[in-house]
Amino acid sequence: MELKNDIHIIPMECGSLVYSPLRRGVFWANDEACQAIESYLAGKIQTSELTNSPVIKYLKQLEEVQVSTPNQTAQGVSRNRLVVLPSQICNLACTYCFASQAHSHECIDKAILEKAYDYILKSDNNEKYFSFIGGGEPMMTWDLLKWSFEYIFSHKSDSDKVFISITTNATLLNEDILSTIKKYGICINVSFDILKKIQDTQRPFKRINKSSFDIIHKNIQQLDKNNLSYSIRSTITMKNVSLMSEMVRFVADNYPNLRSLHFEPVTDDVEDRFYQEYIDNFFHARTIAKSYGIDLYNSSTKSIFNIREQFCNGELCLTPTGDVVACHRVSSKKDSNFDKFCYGKITEKGIHISQNKYQEFLHSAQTKSDKCQHCFAYWHCAGACPMERATFNKKQLASKCEFIREIIKRTLLEYLKK
Repeated sequence: MELKNDIHIIPMECGSLVYSPLRRGVFWANDEACQAIESYLAGKIQTSELTNSPVIKYLKQLEEVQVSTPNQTAQGVSRNRLVVLPSQICNLACTYCFASQAHSHECIDKAILEKAYDYILKSDNNEKYFSFIGGGEPMMTWDLLKWSFEYIFSHKSDSDKVFISITTNATLLNEDILSTIKKYGICINVSFDILKKIQDTQRPFKRINKSSFDIIHKNIQQLDKNNLSYSIRSTITMKNVSLMSEMVRFVADNYPNLRSLHFEPVTDDVEDRFYQEYIDNFFHARTIAKSYGIDLYNSSTKSIFNIREQFCNGELCLTPTGDVVACHRVSSKKDSNFDKFCYGKITEKGIHISQNKYQEFLHSAQTKSDKCQHCFAYWHCAGACPMERATFNKKQLASKCEFIREIIKRTLLEYLKK
């Protein structure tokens, strides 16, 4: 790709950022330099004519940089990654739960799991990934999870490297669970809103009058004390958007081994001012986190490291009913977009994957707005999350788009200041 097609001028309060996504380059330019670059982009002058401008040094350097190759679109369903929703059963009543309408008492059958595990374990790729996630709370079916780990490790080949993660609300951790986590080297991803007043309000128990914070806080301390691999993901809403710095300090004071922290904005119909408040408070909290040696991130700041043509290739996600879906957040027939995301079925008799349905999903995931083509966040956002595009209206999508652009811009400025 020619440099003129890989240069974006991003206005700032003072001057502009000049960003070349595929060449992984960014620099600051004053107004005079930006005018020279704009003339170059318009084809009015060549870099060889900019001899009197300091910007020529940077443009020539960028011209010599090898262009990064975007992550390629998958040609078929992943054979080495499986996401499992063992059930939709949950013991919390989170106010922002995306799956609350889909909750049921259905639990996946072992015979179906065997078929799914064998499918992954037969993959030619020696690295195998298994993620257990909600739906509901995975550890409500702990016996099934423990059986799953034993089955996977007893049936893998000697050359296989198996990676297992569990996303959990961490209310049910006990000695048996902790020892099993340690035995199999399982990574625990804890959904936790950190501050007691927020956790107990946004993530209360469904049927018992107890503080979910008190229980989870003690359990996380046990994970930390035992040097187990774990992370914390907090959902940021209007209730805690101004409290992110306080949340960081609490983590630093109470969980000394935690080195990264995930603060993700709620996926809801939010007011525009929420996004601006989130951005301002997030980057302030991020600076504080760095002072503690903690990496505070969200999906958009992480995307700065990715060059991709589409947001995702879809998951191989197994639901409690044996359906195979491209996103764990669209996992029930009660979801209005279920048919768009479901592309297979696993039963005791075998696995049926519809390549046509999967390709339809990929085509939908690749479809972008006309505005995307000339956006500096194009190679990072890659058209946005297919689930959000399927559920958001135009106004919501436009707001989320501007939010992502601002996050990318602020993250680029961070790295430039280094």
